[in-house]
Amino acid sequence: MTLEDLSNASQAVAAVAVVASLVILILQNHQANILARAEAMRRQIEGLQDISRILFEAPGIADLWQRGTSNFDGLPTDDRIRFISFVTYTCRIWEGLHRQHLRGQLDDDLWQAHAQMLRDVQAMEGHKRVWSFASMCFRWPSRSSSKQTQHRASR
Repeated sequence: MTLEDLSNASQAVAAVAVVASLVILILQNHQANILARAEAMRRQIEGLQDISRILFEAPGIADLWQRGTSNFDGLPTDDRIRFISFVTYTCRIWEGLHRQHLRGQLDDDLWQAHAQMLRDVQAMEGHKRVWSFASMCFRWPSRSSSKQTQHRASR
C-alpha cells in the first residue's frame, strides 16, 4: 500500500467520521428540543396550577375572586387592587401559554383546552372590567396572534 492509498483511506475514514458526528449532533439537538418543549409545557402547567392553589390556600382570595368577578365596581379599593393584581397575574400565565403555542412549544390540544378556560374567565364581568384597562399591558391577544392561532389550528 502506497502513501497515497493510506492518505485516501484516512480521508475516507475522516469523511465518514464527520458525517457520523453530524448525525449525532442532529439527534442530540432534536432530543434537546423535545426536552425544552416538555419543560416549557411543565412550567406553564405549574403556573396554571398555582392559580388554583392560590384560590384554595390563600385566605380570602376565593371570596375576593367571587366578589370581583360578579361585582368589580362594588369592591372596596384595597380589594379592587388585589383583584386586579390576581387577574393580571393569571393573564400573564395565559399569555405565556399562548406565546409558547405560537412558537410550537405547546401542543395544540393543550392550548385549545386552556384557551377555552380563558374564554370562560374572560366572559365574567369583573374580568371584563379589568381587561378594559389592563389589556394594553399585554401583547396577547392581538389580531395577528389570533390569526396565527387560527392558522395553526387549521393545519
